Amino acid sequence: PGINFFEGMMDYLSILTRRNGQPLKNDSIVLNSVACIPHVMPYLTDYGYTFGYTWMDNDQAGKKADRSLSHIFKANETIAHCPMNRIYQPHKDVNAWHMHRLER
Repeated sequence: PGINFFEGMMDYLSILTRRNGQPLKNDSIVLNSVACIPHVMPYLTDYGYTFGYTWMDNDQAGKKADRSLSHIFKANETIAHCPMNRIYQPHKDVNAWHMHRLER
């Protein structure tokens, strides 16, 4: 099992919209701010997650958040980090990618 980390609610809703409303098969946490990252450890302990999917923005704050989450996953020793931002590059975030695709 895995867990998704979204930087914001609009990114999460954009992914659900791209999936025609189908829920993600893994659990998800919407941070709403990268400042919430230090508080995620209790949500990773004893849940058996093997993958951590991160949907951070393609900017400096998002890259820093991705590194922080990667360190948390490594400290947990059982969670492999899977950054998802390659899907929506070169756009700033998931929502910008989604909006761009709607305009086409």
